[in-house]
Amino acid sequence: MTLVLLATGVLTAVPPPQRAVGQDGGLSSRLEVEGVRIALLVSPGQVGVNRFLVTLADGDGRPLPAERVLLGFDYQEQDLGGSTASTTAGAPGRFEAVGGFVGLPGTWNVRVAVGRTAGPDAEAVFKLSVPDAGRPGLIPAPTGAAVDAGRRLYGQLCARCHGVTGFGDGPDGVGLKPPPLNLNAHVPFHGDQQLYRFIADGLPGTAMVPWKNTLREDEIWALVHYLRATFKEQEQ
Repeated sequence: MTLVLLATGVLTAVPPPQRAVGQDGGLSSRLEVEGVRIALLVSPGQVGVNRFLVTLADGDGRPLPAERVLLGFDYQEQDLGGSTASTTAGAPGRFEAVGGFVGLPGTWNVRVAVGRTAGPDAEAVFKLSVPDAGRPGLIPAPTGAAVDAGRRLYGQLCARCHGVTGFGDGPDGVGLKPPPLNLNAHVPFHGDQQLYRFIADGLPGTAMVPWKNTLREDEIWALVHYLRATFKEQEQ
């Protein structure tokens, strides 16, 4: 899967962004805002779990310290409410976050907010265009028995956070950050293989745990079939 990464600056006019393939196979882009060179590397660059590496430098290319760097994620094709993530500081001028913040194909804005003790704060917005993974591979048939099995598993394991009707309003989801996904908004936009991976591998940085060591493969597929049969895109 490929991901197109573009960048636009806010607060000040900047030259056209530069774009390149990152050293670890992801995509990178950089621009200058308020005298701060902000570079963003997204790896592997796909729907699901990604590594977001922010690098800060001054006008001479020297690593620039910051008090904090926050990321904001806003889906541009549907109002999902947005989400934010804190980063962890590493080497001088490097800040990183890992998680499933890009959960749908389509266009996302990733906001990088830099807080500094010396010098003005800076903010940049990077635009990501993420294609769908499609539905590769062989997928077991969604039989009535499989959907029924998935319904039982969903009630036992998933409804407590995602809610009985899938709107992310289950009792155990109250106060979670980020909140449980609205399955009615997400399921229609993911292929079955991608849904399988979300359930099996979980979503780092969220309360969604991996189930691959708890559920058999056929049980995970049963959940996928139940999700597909039950949660539909809501009419506007």
